[in-house]
Amino acid sequence: MKILAIESSCDETSAAVVEKVDGGFRILSNIVASQIETHRLYGGVVPEIASRAHIEAVSGVTREALETAGITVKDLISLAAGKNTSIADACKYLSEVGLCAKDYINRELDNTLSGGELKRIELAMALAKKALFAADLDIVSSSVALRFLCRAELLNKNYDFDKIVEFLKISLGTKEKAERQAKHLLRQKEEC
Repeated sequence: MKILAIESSCDETSAAVVEKVDGGFRILSNIVASQIETHRLYGGVVPEIASRAHIEAVSGVTREALETAGITVKDLISLAAGKNTSIADACKYLSEVGLCAKDYINRELDNTLSGGELKRIELAMALAKKALFAADLDIVSSSVALRFLCRAELLNKNYDFDKIVEFLKISLGTKEKAERQAKHLLRQKEEC
Protein backbone atom coordinates (compact mmCIF):
# COMPACT_ATOMS: atom_id res chain seq x y z
CA MET A 1 0.00 0.00 0.00
CA LYS A 2 1.27 3.49 -0.88
CA ILE A 3 0.50 6.62 1.14
CA LEU A 4 0.77 10.25 0.09
CA ALA A 5 1.67 12.47 3.05
CA ILE A 6 1.51 16.28 2.92
CA GLU A 7 2.93 18.48 5.68
CA SER A 8 2.67 22.24 5.94
CA SER A 9 3.59 23.34 9.42
CA CYS A 10 5.51 26.50 10.22
CA ASP A 11 7.88 27.42 7.37
CA GLU A 12 8.15 24.27 5.25
CA THR A 13 5.79 22.57 2.82
CA SER A 14 6.54 18.97 2.00
CA ALA A 15 5.04 15.96 0.29
CA ALA A 16 6.21 12.38 0.47
CA VAL A 17 5.13 9.05 -0.89
CA VAL A 18 5.80 6.07 1.35
CA GLU A 19 5.06 2.41 0.80
CA LYS A 20 4.06 0.07 3.59
CA VAL A 21 6.43 -2.89 3.76
CA ASP A 22 6.94 -5.64 6.32
CA GLY A 23 7.57 -3.99 9.66
CA GLY A 24 7.55 -0.39 8.50
CA PHE A 25 7.60 2.00 5.57
CA ARG A 26 9.91 2.64 2.61
CA ILE A 27 10.26 6.28 1.48
CA LEU A 28 9.70 6.53 -2.28
CA SER A 29 9.99 10.33 -2.39
CA ASN A 30 10.26 13.26 0.00
CA ILE A 31 10.11 16.79 -1.44
CA VAL A 32 10.48 19.89 0.75
CA ALA A 33 9.90 23.55 -0.12
CA SER A 34 11.53 25.70 2.55
CA GLN A 35 10.62 29.30 3.43
CA ILE A 36 13.70 29.96 5.57
CA GLU A 37 15.17 32.60 3.24
CA THR A 38 11.84 34.41 2.94
CA HIS A 39 11.38 34.69 6.71
CA ARG A 40 15.03 35.51 7.41
CA LEU A 41 14.29 39.06 6.23
CA TYR A 42 11.84 39.49 9.13
CA GLY A 43 13.85 37.74 11.86
CA GLY A 44 11.24 34.99 12.28
CA VAL A 45 8.22 33.32 10.74
CA VAL A 46 5.43 35.67 9.62
CA PRO A 47 2.18 33.63 9.67
CA GLU A 48 0.46 35.48 6.78
CA ILE A 49 3.49 35.05 4.52
CA ALA A 50 3.90 31.41 5.59
CA SER A 51 0.28 30.50 4.83
CA ARG A 52 0.47 32.13 1.38
CA ALA A 53 3.74 30.33 0.64
CA HIS A 54 2.19 26.98 1.63
CA ILE A 55 -0.65 27.54 -0.83
CA GLU A 56 1.81 28.41 -3.59
CA ALA A 57 4.10 25.44 -2.90
CA VAL A 58 1.74 22.54 -2.14
CA SER A 59 0.80 21.67 -5.74
CA GLY A 60 4.41 21.71 -6.93
CA VAL A 61 5.85 19.61 -4.10
CA THR A 62 2.97 17.13 -4.33
CA ARG A 63 3.36 16.74 -8.08
CA GLU A 64 7.14 16.34 -7.77
CA ALA A 65 6.74 13.76 -4.99
CA LEU A 66 4.29 11.73 -7.10
CA GLU A 67 6.51 11.97 -10.18
CA THR A 68 9.70 11.07 -8.26
CA ALA A 69 7.98 8.04 -6.73
CA GLY A 70 6.90 6.84 -10.17
CA ILE A 71 3.22 6.94 -9.21
CA THR A 72 0.92 5.85 -12.00
CA VAL A 73 -2.57 7.13 -12.69
CA LYS A 74 -4.00 3.94 -11.13
CA ASP A 75 -1.84 4.47 -8.02
CA LEU A 76 -3.12 8.04 -7.77
CA ILE A 77 -6.76 6.98 -7.98
CA SER A 78 -6.09 4.39 -5.27
CA LEU A 79 -4.46 7.06 -3.09
CA ALA A 80 -7.50 9.30 -3.56
CA ALA A 81 -9.92 6.51 -2.72
CA GLY A 82 -7.93 5.58 0.38
CA LYS A 83 -7.92 1.91 -0.57
CA ASN A 84 -6.48 -0.50 -3.09
CA THR A 85 -8.68 0.32 -6.06
CA SER A 86 -9.17 -2.45 -8.60
CA ILE A 87 -8.13 -1.93 -12.22
CA ALA A 88 -11.81 -2.18 -13.20
CA ASP A 89 -12.83 0.57 -10.77
CA ALA A 90 -9.95 2.84 -11.84
CA CYS A 91 -10.89 2.30 -15.50
CA LYS A 92 -14.50 3.17 -14.71
CA TYR A 93 -13.48 6.46 -13.07
CA LEU A 94 -11.21 7.36 -15.99
CA SER A 95 -13.85 6.57 -18.60
CA GLU A 96 -16.41 8.65 -16.70
CA VAL A 97 -14.26 11.75 -17.25
CA GLY A 98 -13.65 10.99 -20.93
CA LEU A 99 -10.23 9.32 -20.79
CA CYS A 100 -9.48 6.02 -22.51
CA ALA A 101 -8.60 3.87 -19.51
CA LYS A 102 -6.23 1.54 -21.37
CA ASP A 103 -4.14 4.53 -22.47
CA TYR A 104 -3.95 6.13 -19.02
CA ILE A 105 -4.15 3.46 -16.33
CA ASN A 106 -0.39 2.78 -16.21
CA ARG A 107 0.84 6.25 -17.21
CA GLU A 108 3.23 7.90 -14.79
CA LEU A 109 2.44 11.42 -13.62
CA ASP A 110 5.09 13.28 -15.53
CA ASN A 111 5.47 16.14 -17.97
CA THR A 112 4.05 14.14 -20.88
CA LEU A 113 0.54 14.63 -19.49
CA SER A 114 -1.15 17.86 -20.58
CA GLY A 115 -2.94 20.21 -18.20
CA GLY A 116 -6.29 19.04 -19.55
CA GLU A 117 -5.39 15.39 -19.00
CA LEU A 118 -4.22 16.14 -15.46
CA LYS A 119 -7.48 17.99 -14.77
CA ARG A 120 -9.51 15.00 -15.94
CA ILE A 121 -7.38 12.68 -13.81
CA GLU A 122 -8.11 15.01 -10.87
CA LEU A 123 -11.83 14.65 -11.58
CA ALA A 124 -11.41 10.84 -11.71
CA MET A 125 -9.75 11.06 -8.28
CA ALA A 126 -12.71 13.07 -7.00
CA LEU A 127 -15.04 10.35 -8.24
CA ALA A 128 -12.89 7.67 -6.58
CA LYS A 129 -13.08 9.37 -3.20
CA LYS A 130 -16.79 10.05 -3.70
CA ALA A 131 -16.17 13.80 -3.59
CA LEU A 132 -18.51 16.17 -5.34
CA PHE A 133 -15.79 18.56 -6.43
CA ALA A 134 -12.05 18.49 -6.94
CA ALA A 135 -10.08 21.30 -5.32
CA ASP A 136 -9.45 23.25 -8.51
CA LEU A 137 -12.69 22.60 -10.36
CA ASP A 138 -13.12 26.31 -11.06
CA ILE A 139 -10.48 26.19 -13.81
CA VAL A 140 -12.25 23.43 -15.69
CA SER A 141 -14.43 24.46 -18.61
CA SER A 142 -18.08 24.58 -17.65
CA SER A 143 -18.99 21.77 -20.08
CA VAL A 144 -16.53 19.39 -18.39
CA ALA A 145 -17.80 20.53 -14.99
CA LEU A 146 -21.40 19.86 -16.00
CA ARG A 147 -20.55 16.40 -17.35
CA PHE A 148 -18.69 15.70 -14.12
CA LEU A 149 -21.69 16.79 -12.07
CA CYS A 150 -23.93 14.43 -14.00
CA ARG A 151 -21.54 11.52 -13.75
CA ALA A 152 -20.91 12.13 -10.06
CA GLU A 153 -24.69 11.86 -9.69
CA LEU A 154 -25.09 15.10 -7.80
CA LEU A 155 -28.69 15.27 -8.90
CA ASN A 156 -29.36 11.65 -8.02
CA LYS A 157 -28.50 12.40 -4.41
CA ASN A 158 -31.70 14.47 -4.19
CA TYR A 159 -30.01 17.73 -3.25
CA ASP A 160 -32.39 20.63 -3.23
CA PHE A 161 -32.00 23.56 -5.61
CA ASP A 162 -30.13 25.75 -3.08
CA LYS A 163 -27.56 23.03 -2.36
CA ILE A 164 -26.90 22.53 -6.09
CA VAL A 165 -26.49 26.31 -6.49
CA GLU A 166 -24.03 26.35 -3.58
CA PHE A 167 -21.86 23.67 -5.26
CA LEU A 168 -22.08 25.26 -8.71
CA LYS A 169 -21.13 28.68 -7.35
CA ILE A 170 -17.67 27.26 -6.51
CA SER A 171 -16.91 26.64 -10.18
CA LEU A 172 -18.98 29.38 -11.83
CA GLY A 173 -18.20 32.31 -9.54
CA THR A 174 -21.55 34.05 -9.23
CA LYS A 175 -24.89 33.04 -7.76
CA GLU A 176 -26.71 34.12 -10.93
CA LYS A 177 -24.63 31.83 -13.17
CA ALA A 178 -24.97 29.02 -10.64
CA GLU A 179 -28.77 29.39 -10.54
CA ARG A 180 -28.99 29.32 -14.35
CA GLN A 181 -26.84 26.20 -14.52
CA ALA A 182 -28.77 24.53 -11.67
CA LYS A 183 -32.05 25.11 -13.52
CA HIS A 184 -30.47 23.70 -16.69
CA LEU A 185 -29.20 20.65 -14.80
CA LEU A 186 -32.55 20.00 -13.20
CA ARG A 187 -34.20 20.15 -16.64
CA GLN A 188 -31.67 17.63 -17.98
CA LYS A 189 -31.70 15.35 -14.95
CA GLU A 190 -33.04 12.45 -16.94
CA GLU A 191 -30.08 12.64 -19.37
CA CYS A 192 -27.57 12.09 -16.57
